[in-house]
Amino acid sequence: MKNEKITALAILFLLFALSSTAFSQLTFGIRGGINLANVNMKENDFIEGEFSSRFGLNIGGVVEYGINGLAIQTGVSYSQQGGKYKEVVNGVDYRSEENVDAKGNYLTVPVLAKYTKPLNHAMSVYGVVGPYISFLLSGKAEGTVKFDTMLDDITIDEDIKDYTKNTDMGLVFGIGMQKALKKCSLFMDARIRFGLINALDTDKDNWLSNSDLSFKNNVISIVAGILFGGSD
Repeated sequence: MKNEKITALAILFLLFALSSTAFSQLTFGIRGGINLANVNMKENDFIEGEFSSRFGLNIGGVVEYGINGLAIQTGVSYSQQGGKYKEVVNGVDYRSEENVDAKGNYLTVPVLAKYTKPLNHAMSVYGVVGPYISFLLSGKAEGTVKFDTMLDDITIDEDIKDYTKNTDMGLVFGIGMQKALKKCSLFMDARIRFGLINALDTDKDNWLSNSDLSFKNNVISIVAGILFGGSD
């Protein structure tokens, strides 16, 4: 909880600074691409399987305020996250295999420091780093548990909001390239997001109550977009 408050206060402070500071350049645009999402899981007695990656969409808008190669970048993105979970149990007289696709849809707001290095009059490379906060919009856990005995298979179809927190926070690191055109700029970048808090809500009244089980969201994004405005 302490890390959540510190991250939220840092983001609010940066947003306030942006709204009260006069920068010489403002650009805005749209971005879209794909996520390769996964879940970093701390195992315990409840769960002993493994997560693998799943693909999702990443689309949204971006705003930059900056001067002389330095900028603050923020925006809002719709981000599909989660992971694919698999657990195999070899019992005394049975074997079961559980496969679940856990999907979380988030609205993500980063506040990033951006440094741009020109390569020539049109091309440049840049790096970004900073915190983000995400708000859970919806999510599902869908899958099956299959047995190699006469036991019936189990179908899993649950709302993950019953088990997860409404917000997620962490850090973003990324690199990219940008090409300046006459009226706009095109860009493409790769980013990685590390969740810093447990996405599971162990305070809710369910089987996770008071458990030490921990899920943290990790996302690799490849996106491209277009920026308008700024100096010619």
